Amino acid sequence: MPLIGKKRPRGASKAIVGALFDIGMEYNVIFSPLFTSVDGWENGILTEFPVYREISRNGAVVS
Repeated sequence: MPLIGKKRPRGASKAIVGALFDIGMEYNVIFSPLFTSVDGWENGILTEFPVYREISRNGAVVS
């Protein structure tokens, strides 16, 4: 999940989704990207979702 403090550059979301699709096809996994601002992550509706608690507690592994 990308967290950025500013508006995403034009086409960035599409590029990220495309890259995740390619990786998912290669490794037989499904990605569900969440696009939000830092403020949206820390103070928005996502704080009520289980994924927020999981990432806050355990982090997200990127390798």
